[in-house]
Amino acid sequence: EERGRDAPTDIEARAWYLYVLSYEYEMLKQLGRDEEALVCVERMEAVYQPLPWLKTWPLIRLERYAEAARTIDATESHGGFSNRVLNDRGALCNNMGRYAESLESMRQFAAAEPDSAIAWSNCGGGALATFQFEEAEKYMLEATKHAGWSSRRSHYLDLASLSLEQRRLPEAADAVRMAANQRAGRAPWTWRHEQGHSDLMTAALLAL
Repeated sequence: EERGRDAPTDIEARAWYLYVLSYEYEMLKQLGRDEEALVCVERMEAVYQPLPWLKTWPLIRLERYAEAARTIDATESHGGFSNRVLNDRGALCNNMGRYAESLESMRQFAAAEPDSAIAWSNCGGGALATFQFEEAEKYMLEATKHAGWSSRRSHYLDLASLSLEQRRLPEAADAVRMAANQRAGRAPWTWRHEQGHSDLMTAALLAL
């Protein structure tokens, strides 16, 4: 990283500099250190080109919504990221409380990427936010069909939560079991992402 900063005209050093910064960016984003993640992007842009799509999620989490909207527009203008624009715009609208707009954007994203579990899960969340419970359940079920070995969470837990809220206890218990079965077939490093959610659903079922 120091070499990349000190010798910006050295093509090989610059490539390694960008490589290191890209990993640093991902780690900071995972840790929720969004201000620092944005600094990483700015450093990459200084030696490469504008990267507005990398700024959107940190800006949303920092509630800098006007800036996030501008990065989404810039990403759309750049071209080549049409599906990402739909997902990002849906997330931005959701965080701003514009739930109907968010759901419509997420539906378009799912239509563009029908094999994406995340796309269908986002649709489910959008439908919940607009109190369309049957539609939310349909989207959540679709999400469970597309979870892969490296998926970080089981969308069956979303179904369990919805069923629990509706006091459909047998369906909630089945969904928790299905989540456990699905988790057993996934990469071990993905398990930690949902252990708390799984424990909470189990505790809630036992309490009722």
